[in-house]
Amino acid sequence: MPKKVSLEDRDRMADEADFHPDKHPRDARPVLKAIEDRTKGHSWKRFTAHWAREKGEKLPHSVTNSGTNFIFQKLHKHVKLNLEHDERDYVTLKHFKNLLQQLWHNNWHAFPYPLYRVYLLALLKMSMFSSAQVGEYVESTARQHSGRGLYVPEGLTFLVIHNHKDQSEIIIQPTRDSKGMSRKKHKHPRHPMQEDIESLPLYLNPVLEPLAICLARGLFLHFKTADEIFALKPPAEEKYELALDPSTVDLYKQNPGELVDDKKNMAEKVTLHHSKAGRGTPFFEKMSPEGPTREILSASWFGGELGKLSRRSGYDKLISVHDMRAEALVRTNETGHSIEELMQFAGHGGNPQIYFESYMSSTSTVSGVSNILRLGQRRDLAEPLCGLTLRRHPRLWQTLPAKLRQDLESSEECAKLNDQINELTIRMQTAGSDDLQELWEQ
Repeated sequence: MPKKVSLEDRDRMADEADFHPDKHPRDARPVLKAIEDRTKGHSWKRFTAHWAREKGEKLPHSVTNSGTNFIFQKLHKHVKLNLEHDERDYVTLKHFKNLLQQLWHNNWHAFPYPLYRVYLLALLKMSMFSSAQVGEYVESTARQHSGRGLYVPEGLTFLVIHNHKDQSEIIIQPTRDSKGMSRKKHKHPRHPMQEDIESLPLYLNPVLEPLAICLARGLFLHFKTADEIFALKPPAEEKYELALDPSTVDLYKQNPGELVDDKKNMAEKVTLHHSKAGRGTPFFEKMSPEGPTREILSASWFGGELGKLSRRSGYDKLISVHDMRAEALVRTNETGHSIEELMQFAGHGGNPQIYFESYMSSTSTVSGVSNILRLGQRRDLAEPLCGLTLRRHPRLWQTLPAKLRQDLESSEECAKLNDQINELTIRMQTAGSDDLQELWEQ
């Protein structure tokens, strides 16, 4: 990948190539983009959802159904529609590790705020380990300006337990603001996630980032350091809950470790955090150059960052949160949980058909060979086949670690290649159609 060319170098190379921008005028008028084939059905869904939010009541089923039927039965005769369904992608454990390793090891991408890297790691693991949809821990695009998502203290629980290995262990339990459960908050799925992941790499630990975020933002009511929490030793069959409270640490203060002691300032800060619908503090809070904004991050941010991360990880497709959700539900179904447990884990609200119609893989988990030949059951066959739709190129430039990239950019061979690329770029910009074809053939 070539180094960025400065404006001075670009002007110099343009002069050397006898390139004059006045000879190539640009039209300043905007080019209107036509509605893509696949967006027409989505536009109808967004309209009906926005109607329900603005009017406070849904359109009658007769209206929504007739609109949907018209789009898919009659409109396609007049407007080109894409009525095909793409094959479902599944973020298998290998793909999931690739994404986390790119964030954890190949640490060259600069986020606008360092905390956002930790946010993204926490969201990836929370979503994967709880089968969450994209707008359940952060504000959904279908709930714009609602501020809904994961809040503390009501949406996140920290426990220190005495586990089966006779050791102290931290358990976290985030609560998903599930789709279709606005009037059933007591039914919102809660997902316990343990600290003990045996000998697996640390970057897979789901407790790491939430613990770091709460400590950095002063969300623990009685603890200021990780050592104080790690020192807790509950007796057998007992547990300690770590109380959470609205943030008392200003991340942008001159002395960021200093707590707010002034009672008046503290009261004002708590009031600000509780002012929006009485929820508390958004766990994934937006940042600005002036500091925390008291607003929750959006699903657009999360989905966009995941898409960019998948590109940096070498994938030719943009991975979505729904791809992780699909894998989580398939693995849950294969481990022998009941249909009731699967529906609760997914947040399907009592409809078992949703899993079969929207998430279940077309690759069968039943081994016909093992059944017919009376062999032991194989549970390791379907997963690698489900993950084939996500293709990865591990040696692309953007997938390399930062140190290796810097060494390559500093090498003499890379400098020569950059000069050749820059020279060809200028020649292509100034060449006519015949010369351009000749350059492409080179």
